[in-house]
Amino acid sequence: MAEAVGINGKDDEEKAKAFIREIRRMNADMKIQDKFDFIKDEDIPQMIKWAMKEANPIYPVPVLWHEPEFAVLIAKIRN
Repeated sequence: MAEAVGINGKDDEEKAKAFIREIRRMNADMKIQDKFDFIKDEDIPQMIKWAMKEANPIYPVPVLWHEPEFAVLIAKIRN
């Protein structure tokens, strides 16, 4: 994706890191939050149900997630 938007680097890792930095810069410019600490504990079970209903197995993905994987992801984005 870095190459598609004109980001250069010596190797794939450098290009990927530069791409991520640019996305984070753009998010900051647009005041898009990078943490979702407003998610309430009591809302998490419903969020997981919604995510599982939409993502499993509607989209072709290499791995199907279950409740524990979604819970870990939500915990990461909250902090």
